[in-house]
Amino acid sequence: MLGLITLPSISAIGSGLIFKSASIYTVYMIPAIWLGNFALVYLYRKLSVQKKVNYILTSIAAILLKAAIIYLCFRLFTLVTVIPGTGKVFTALNLSMGMNQIITASIAAVIGFGINLGFCKKEKIKE
Repeated sequence: MLGLITLPSISAIGSGLIFKSASIYTVYMIPAIWLGNFALVYLYRKLSVQKKVNYILTSIAAILLKAAIIYLCFRLFTLVTVIPGTGKVFTALNLSMGMNQIITASIAAVIGFGINLGFCKKEKIKE
């Protein structure tokens, strides 16, 4: 689970391909990204797996919590001027730490739903 939470941010920042000149500022965002990813995984486990809450409702709650954590930390860093509050860096990170988090987590939820559905069908066939 630790790899699921940490590897995407480390690889994206380490490669420098996604954020380019903003990569230095995204280093400050790593703990927030890890915390957001942890919240996503934790809510899926707690709600969908343990409490059997509807997958779509779980997905919405988990995605919104993840995005809120990451975006609020980003805004906090801009308020205390760790990350510039204007310019190209701000624009790129504002989008990446906000709407892009919702989009990518939503895509992952749809893919996860399809995989889960496939496993469920496979289990029913075995019975």
